[in-house]
Amino acid sequence: MSSFNRRRALQGPRDGHGGAGIVAADDGSGGDTPGQIRLMFNENPYGPSPKALAEVAKILPMTAYYPGAIEDDLMGLFMARHQIDREQVFLASGSNEGLQAAMMAFGKHGKVISPTLTYSDHLHYAEKLGVAVHRVPLREAWP
Repeated sequence: MSSFNRRRALQGPRDGHGGAGIVAADDGSGGDTPGQIRLMFNENPYGPSPKALAEVAKILPMTAYYPGAIEDDLMGLFMARHQIDREQVFLASGSNEGLQAAMMAFGKHGKVISPTLTYSDHLHYAEKLGVAVHRVPLREAWP
């Protein structure tokens, strides 16, 4: 008599055991085609430059923390480089935080227009706040 094994149960009929097994959900990406850039994901197909990697390596020990300790210095660099005032700069801990802040700041003045095929967490967040979100197909025969 064999005992229940979760790994075997998840593998399902592939190894002769009963059950439907569990398969990965289709993310709609159509698979990983070499050379194809998946615009619905936040990806850079080229990766960072060697110079960027060297600079990141210098500050890597600090990346486990929120930017509070260096925020003033970082904001000063942005302001000086682009000749802008502090009120014109927003520092976020990731792109989703920035996108959500934009939804809160500008969504109440009208509707948000977004492509149908995109990263959508910030759009769902906006809808929960009562912001009208209008999704536009990227091409005519798009769902």
